[in-house]
Amino acid sequence: MQVGERIRDWVATPAGSKITPIASGALIVIGVVIAGLSLLGGGAGPPAPSPVVATAPQDLTDALAAAKKYLTKQRPNSYTAFGVPQAEGIDPSLTWVKGGPVAAGKVTIRPDGGPRIVLVTKDAATGTVYCIADVNGDDEVSKGKVDAKTPKECTGGW
Repeated sequence: MQVGERIRDWVATPAGSKITPIASGALIVIGVVIAGLSLLGGGAGPPAPSPVVATAPQDLTDALAAAKKYLTKQRPNSYTAFGVPQAEGIDPSLTWVKGGPVAAGKVTIRPDGGPRIVLVTKDAATGTVYCIADVNGDDEVSKGKVDAKTPKECTGGW
Protein backbone atom coordinates (compact mmCIF):
# COMPACT_ATOMS: atom_id res chain seq x y z
CA MET A 1 0.00 0.00 0.00
CA GLN A 2 1.38 3.41 -0.96
CA VAL A 3 1.55 6.47 1.33
CA GLY A 4 -1.28 8.22 -0.51
CA GLU A 5 -3.52 5.18 -0.02
CA ARG A 6 -2.66 5.01 3.67
CA ILE A 7 -3.53 8.65 4.19
CA ARG A 8 -6.76 8.23 2.17
CA ASP A 9 -7.76 5.21 4.29
CA TRP A 10 -6.84 7.00 7.51
CA VAL A 11 -8.59 10.35 6.92
CA ALA A 12 -12.35 10.33 6.57
CA THR A 13 -14.87 13.13 6.47
CA PRO A 14 -17.56 13.40 9.17
CA ALA A 15 -20.09 11.86 6.78
CA GLY A 16 -17.90 8.78 6.65
CA SER A 17 -16.79 9.18 3.04
CA LYS A 18 -13.16 8.69 2.13
CA ILE A 19 -10.93 11.59 1.14
CA THR A 20 -10.31 11.91 -2.59
CA PRO A 21 -6.94 10.99 -4.13
CA ILE A 22 -6.37 14.62 -5.21
CA ALA A 23 -6.97 15.87 -1.67
CA SER A 24 -4.65 13.26 -0.20
CA GLY A 25 -1.94 14.23 -2.67
CA ALA A 26 -2.40 17.87 -1.69
CA LEU A 27 -2.04 16.95 1.99
CA ILE A 28 1.22 15.14 1.24
CA VAL A 29 2.59 18.11 -0.69
CA ILE A 30 1.62 20.50 2.12
CA GLY A 31 3.25 18.23 4.70
CA VAL A 32 6.47 18.04 2.70
CA VAL A 33 6.55 21.82 2.25
CA ILE A 34 5.99 22.43 5.98
CA ALA A 35 8.66 19.90 6.91
CA GLY A 36 11.09 21.44 4.43
CA LEU A 37 10.50 24.95 5.73
CA SER A 38 11.01 23.87 9.31
CA LEU A 39 14.34 22.30 8.35
CA LEU A 40 15.38 25.52 6.62
CA GLY A 41 14.50 27.72 9.59
CA GLY A 42 11.04 28.67 8.43
CA GLY A 43 12.25 30.29 5.23
CA ALA A 44 13.43 33.33 7.16
CA GLY A 45 16.75 33.51 5.31
CA PRO A 46 20.12 34.29 6.84
CA PRO A 47 20.19 36.14 10.16
CA ALA A 48 20.44 39.90 10.00
CA PRO A 49 23.88 41.35 10.75
CA SER A 50 24.38 42.70 14.25
CA PRO A 51 23.87 46.46 14.44
CA VAL A 52 27.00 48.56 14.82
CA VAL A 53 27.11 50.01 18.31
CA ALA A 54 28.83 53.36 18.74
CA THR A 55 31.12 53.47 21.79
CA ALA A 56 32.13 57.12 21.48
CA PRO A 57 29.12 58.54 23.36
CA GLN A 58 29.90 56.45 26.45
CA ASP A 59 33.61 57.33 26.20
CA LEU A 60 32.75 61.04 26.13
CA THR A 61 30.32 60.70 29.03
CA ASP A 62 33.10 59.06 31.04
CA ALA A 63 35.58 61.70 29.89
CA LEU A 64 33.34 64.57 30.99
CA ALA A 65 32.84 62.90 34.37
CA ALA A 66 36.64 62.84 34.76
CA ALA A 67 36.93 66.48 33.67
CA LYS A 68 34.20 67.51 36.12
CA LYS A 69 36.00 65.68 38.91
CA TYR A 70 39.10 67.74 38.09
CA LEU A 71 37.05 70.95 37.94
CA THR A 72 35.50 70.44 41.36
CA LYS A 73 38.90 69.79 42.97
CA GLN A 74 40.58 72.84 41.41
CA ARG A 75 39.66 76.33 42.60
CA PRO A 76 38.73 78.65 41.07
CA ASN A 77 36.64 76.47 38.79
CA SER A 78 38.70 76.26 35.64
CA TYR A 79 39.59 73.71 32.99
CA THR A 80 42.49 75.84 31.71
CA ALA A 81 45.18 73.56 33.16
CA PHE A 82 43.25 70.33 32.49
CA GLY A 83 45.48 68.25 30.23
CA VAL A 84 46.54 64.71 29.50
CA PRO A 85 48.38 64.06 32.82
CA GLN A 86 45.41 65.29 34.87
CA ALA A 87 42.91 63.33 32.74
CA GLU A 88 44.95 60.11 32.86
CA GLY A 89 45.29 60.49 36.63
CA ILE A 90 41.49 60.47 36.96
CA ASP A 91 40.50 58.05 34.16
CA PRO A 92 43.38 56.03 32.72
CA SER A 93 40.98 53.79 30.77
CA LEU A 94 40.65 56.45 28.05
CA THR A 95 43.32 57.66 25.63
CA TRP A 96 43.59 61.43 26.02
CA VAL A 97 45.15 64.09 23.78
CA LYS A 98 45.12 67.85 24.20
CA GLY A 99 44.20 69.88 21.15
CA GLY A 100 44.80 68.76 17.60
CA PRO A 101 42.58 66.88 15.19
CA VAL A 102 39.88 64.49 16.33
CA ALA A 103 40.85 60.81 16.11
CA ALA A 104 39.15 57.49 16.64
CA GLY A 105 39.70 55.97 20.06
CA LYS A 106 41.13 59.20 21.53
CA VAL A 107 39.42 61.89 23.58
CA THR A 108 40.60 65.32 22.45
CA ILE A 109 40.60 67.93 25.23
CA ARG A 110 39.77 71.49 24.15
CA PRO A 111 39.57 73.89 27.12
CA ASP A 112 37.75 77.12 26.37
CA GLY A 113 38.86 79.13 29.39
CA GLY A 114 37.47 79.00 32.88
CA PRO A 115 34.63 76.56 33.48
CA ARG A 116 34.11 75.71 29.80
CA ILE A 117 35.50 72.74 27.92
CA VAL A 118 34.67 70.61 24.91
CA LEU A 119 35.73 66.98 24.52
CA VAL A 120 35.70 65.40 21.06
CA THR A 121 36.26 61.92 19.66
CA LYS A 122 35.54 59.87 16.56
CA ASP A 123 33.78 56.56 16.87
CA ALA A 124 35.97 53.76 15.53
CA ALA A 125 33.03 51.61 14.43
CA THR A 126 30.97 54.25 12.62
CA GLY A 127 33.42 57.07 11.86
CA THR A 128 30.98 59.57 13.39
CA VAL A 129 32.48 62.51 15.28
CA TYR A 130 30.95 63.20 18.70
CA CYS A 131 31.42 66.08 21.11
CA ILE A 132 30.34 66.85 24.65
CA ALA A 133 30.78 70.22 26.31
CA ASP A 134 30.56 71.70 29.77
CA VAL A 135 29.10 75.09 29.03
CA ASN A 136 29.52 76.82 32.38
CA GLY A 137 30.96 74.47 34.98
CA ASP A 138 27.62 73.30 36.37
CA ASP A 139 25.07 70.82 35.06
CA GLU A 140 24.59 72.51 31.68
CA VAL A 141 26.03 70.06 29.15
CA SER A 142 25.69 70.13 25.39
CA LYS A 143 26.23 67.26 22.96
CA GLY A 144 26.64 67.05 19.23
CA LYS A 145 27.98 65.14 16.26
CA VAL A 146 30.45 67.79 15.14
CA ASP A 147 34.17 68.48 15.45
CA ALA A 148 33.55 71.35 17.85
CA LYS A 149 36.38 73.69 18.77
CA THR A 150 34.35 75.44 21.49
CA PRO A 151 31.38 74.48 23.70
CA LYS A 152 29.14 76.81 21.67
CA GLU A 153 29.81 74.71 18.55
CA CYS A 154 28.88 71.43 20.25
CA THR A 155 25.17 71.32 19.46
CA GLY A 156 22.56 69.09 17.88
CA GLY A 157 22.56 66.24 20.39
CA TRP A 158 23.46 62.62 19.88
